[in-house]
Amino acid sequence: MNNEDAEGENSVACDPTGRKKNTAKLTNPLSLRKKQFPCDQCDYTASQSGHLKTHKRIHSGEKPFQCDQCDYGTIQMGHLKRHKRTHSGEKPHMCNQCDYRTSHLNNLKIHLRIHNGEKPFQCDQCEYRANNMNSFKRHKRIHSGEKPYLCDQCDYRATLFSRLKIHKRTHNGERPFQCDQCDYRGTQASDVKNHMRVHTGEKPYMCDECDYRASLWKRLKVHKMTHSGARPHECDQCDYRGSQACDLRKHMRVHTGEKPYGCDECEYRTSIATRLKSHKRRHTGEKPYTCDECEYRTRQPRDLKKHKRKHVQQQEQQHA
Repeated sequence: MNNEDAEGENSVACDPTGRKKNTAKLTNPLSLRKKQFPCDQCDYTASQSGHLKTHKRIHSGEKPFQCDQCDYGTIQMGHLKRHKRTHSGEKPHMCNQCDYRTSHLNNLKIHLRIHNGEKPFQCDQCEYRANNMNSFKRHKRIHSGEKPYLCDQCDYRATLFSRLKIHKRTHNGERPFQCDQCDYRGTQASDVKNHMRVHTGEKPYMCDECDYRASLWKRLKVHKMTHSGARPHECDQCDYRGSQACDLRKHMRVHTGEKPYGCDECEYRTSIATRLKSHKRRHTGEKPYTCDECEYRTRQPRDLKKHKRKHVQQQEQQHA
């Protein structure tokens, strides 16, 4: 027998993990059996009675394989073995191109698409492609408008569970992300990233119609309305229109009389948070706004603005 015959008889190939495998063993005789065991509750048909028995647990809810370390239960022993790796930390499946390891072979197959660029899941409504089914399903919600994740404390709905998780922090007050330069805490990592620009002075978002720069994209978006004159948020009780939803919310307190911000040192209450902040300086004596031409200091920016006009007038009189 020549070498070519030997290779044909004992051919080898590489699986997605890079390990060699014997292709002669890939064909499972059981897979060639006719599927003759139909499920009486759905369209599923199995080639073996054991497979049908396992499948029927989906309908019955039976989960005979229970984890001895948590409440996890499953319909198959193989699923339980994989689950137990979450407790042991075992990650037997390793990428041959980087340090990635996983407890599930399917996770490794998906991971390898990062290296080979494969994106088998393509949207039929746009050019989006994904390397895994979960990302593809999430993307499809952009087109369908589906928001399956609902907050149990308000009307908020989200397309992603991770967004719902972040939203719920507005109810429970959780702020797990902390600035390493001050006491600021945020509900998500991006909050801290944006906040850090307070310390660095970075303003990456620039208006294309004037010199205005902003540390946040949404601030630039609001600023651009000063050029366009857009005021999309309209009061249903008067002619007021605002460029931001928060402007309208504040305005509505004029009609409701609501004053949610109260001083903890006196009976003063106000409808606007910045007014309370300014009021509290009466108690502390703080005067953060300083004139750069004299020793004048004040609690409020509008007072400083009025004061600076005096310097302008004086200069105009001197040059008259």
